[in-house]
Amino acid sequence: MISVVICSINADFARQVKRNIDETIGVPVEVILIDNAILKKSISEVYNMGAAQAKYDIICFVHEDVLFRTNHWGQIIVSLFQQHPTLGLVGLAGAKYKSRTFSGWSTNNKALDCVNILHLDPHGNEQLFSVNPQPGSKQQEVVVIDGVFMCTTRKVWQQFPHNEALITGFHLYDIDFSFAISEQYKVLVTYEIDLTHLTTGGSFGDNWLEHTINWHRHHKNKLPRSILPAAQLPGRIEATIRKSWMHRLRTEKISWANKFKWIFGSGIITDPYYWPYAGLFFFYRIFNKK
Repeated sequence: MISVVICSINADFARQVKRNIDETIGVPVEVILIDNAILKKSISEVYNMGAAQAKYDIICFVHEDVLFRTNHWGQIIVSLFQQHPTLGLVGLAGAKYKSRTFSGWSTNNKALDCVNILHLDPHGNEQLFSVNPQPGSKQQEVVVIDGVFMCTTRKVWQQFPHNEALITGFHLYDIDFSFAISEQYKVLVTYEIDLTHLTTGGSFGDNWLEHTINWHRHHKNKLPRSILPAAQLPGRIEATIRKSWMHRLRTEKISWANKFKWIFGSGIITDPYYWPYAGLFFFYRIFNKK
């Protein structure tokens, strides 16, 4: 009833997650494991290859470094698609607002971010990242989701396959996929499925930043996009997101050439409101020249 597609580069993780899925999903399943350590293709290409092989109408794209903690989670996914005829995509983390500002999916605003993922820290301890704008609700509608877990239907995937031309590596595939689907379908984050992410997540390096800037420029005429009407958005939301990502990128392992590209590309230099925050970049650069 569900086809699970996994882009694998680690045989141990792949075997572990396949066994975990078989034990927890609770519905007929096929796991399509594609060894990308051999193919070395973009994740968009791998996911499209896997989806093309799928025999079931529900297709889930799942990272290999996860473990499902909820039994019969497949029944929850099937039920969601049955209950919501306009549903196009389900995830476990996402946001109600996709900014014009160059950034990842997160807004770092509790009124807009929706998350239900456990992370395993380097010491083996689980830390729950849970943000729900409406505490107690089982689902929240969003415009973009995180790629750790993405469930769609064959029909929706055929209409919106992963964009191999634009997404040529391993970054922004999830934002691009969910953003395209949310233009015509409902996209949900569900709080009914518990999942442990066994690694620390994606890398926010030069490659990520270059792909991020390219994606935002490609979609600039469609940004920002929001589930909420403008009157319900937090005040100066773009400013808040810019400040948040400026703080984060200041200390990420990204070349200063690309950090400056982000600053100038975001239009921060032309707005006096941001000058004190931009100044932190330059101050940090002067005293951290490594």
